[in-house]
Amino acid sequence: MPAAPSQSDSWRHHYVPQFYLKRWAGPERKLWEFQRPHTQVIARPKFPIQTGYVENLYSVPALPEARRDYIEKVFFRRVDQDASDVFDLLEQPGPVLLAKRHNDGLSRFVMSLLQRDPIRVAQLQALARRTYNDVISQSRDLYEAQRNPGDPSFDEYRAAFDGPSAQILGGHLIPKLSDLPKLGAHLNGMTRRLITMVTPRHELLTCDRPLVSHNGFGRWDAYVVLPVGPRRLLAWTNSADYMDVLEEAFRGPAAVPALNRKIVTQAARFVYATSAAPLRFVANHWPEAPSDPFPGLGEFL
Repeated sequence: MPAAPSQSDSWRHHYVPQFYLKRWAGPERKLWEFQRPHTQVIARPKFPIQTGYVENLYSVPALPEARRDYIEKVFFRRVDQDASDVFDLLEQPGPVLLAKRHNDGLSRFVMSLLQRDPIRVAQLQALARRTYNDVISQSRDLYEAQRNPGDPSFDEYRAAFDGPSAQILGGHLIPKLSDLPKLGAHLNGMTRRLITMVTPRHELLTCDRPLVSHNGFGRWDAYVVLPVGPRRLLAWTNSADYMDVLEEAFRGPAAVPALNRKIVTQAARFVYATSAAPLRFVANHWPEAPSDPFPGLGEFL
């Protein structure tokens, strides 16, 4: 059995947690990564540590060195460890009653999946720049009215701070939106169930944006599902009755292929499986541009 690399280099910011990808790994501790670097989808076996990362994705260079990698090294490390602990508990035989800290950790992990991939990070950085520019532009008249002779002009003063300030604001958005109190409380109150798929012909795929949502979070018919292994899903609904309906639907023969199509179409860069067998399926459904899997969160901000 080949030895897996022992630890991640500090510049490898894993937006797909390694503990999560290990659930698709085989006896040699590798899973299969699918991506389309050019025109064709290719499949390669990878250790979880070798995929699902972007160099310095969450770094904030404008901060002091000791703090610039806080999001990766502190915030997401805690989020992923808490979620890993909960996944282990949920898969124990018999009924499992989670403590509040476990529910909070699992909900925080779900919220982080909405914010941490490179497409979303780029959107948040752009939002931070727009917000910063709007706020600063509103200060121009006030600054010029109070400027003393010899002080730099507004544009000169602004030039010294624009890049670092907007960058720091963008860095604050990722952990803030990954830990929204109202959304966390709502997720804690939803009906949650671990569903074991029973279709022998198909296994669940996953990807680097693996959370699948339908109708957001608040509606009566909303649901959220997360593949947590080749034959298991974690599901959230807003009522036990609707969960029963959802579980029955996911046990049908067409459920896994339909969900796998959704997984492929929303992938940012990578799709994952236990083997290379789904290559044709993945290639057939790979989109020209990934679909947006994320619901609006306005009611939970």
